Amino acid sequence: EQMFNTLSTIYLSIYTVEFVFKIFAEPINYWKNNYNRMDFVVLAISYVTDVLFNLDSQEVNVSFLKLFRALRALRALRSISFIRSLQVLVSALLRTMSSIVYLVSLLL
Repeated sequence: EQMFNTLSTIYLSIYTVEFVFKIFAEPINYWKNNYNRMDFVVLAISYVTDVLFNLDSQEVNVSFLKLFRALRALRALRSISFIRSLQVLVSALLRTMSSIVYLVSLLL
C-alpha cells in the first residue's frame, strides 16, 4: 500500500506540472479544449481524494470516501488527451451512445 501511495503522489505531481505548463503556455485556449477541462476535473478529484484520505478516517464519512475512491479510476481517462486517435474513438463512441439509448427506449 505504501508503494501505491508513493506512485500515486508521483503521478499526481507529474500531472500537476503538466497542468501548470499548459496553463502557462496557453491560459485562454486551455479551457476551450474539452479534454483539457476533463484533465482538470480529474486532477481536482485526485487532490480532493488525497486530502480526504490523509484526514483522520473518523472525521470523514466512510461512504463518502468510497465515492472518491471510485472516482480515482478517472485518472486512466487522462490518457485520452495524449493520443489523438483515442480522442476520435471516444468522441465517436459518445455520439453513438445517444443513438443506442434512443434505440433501447424504442424497444422497451
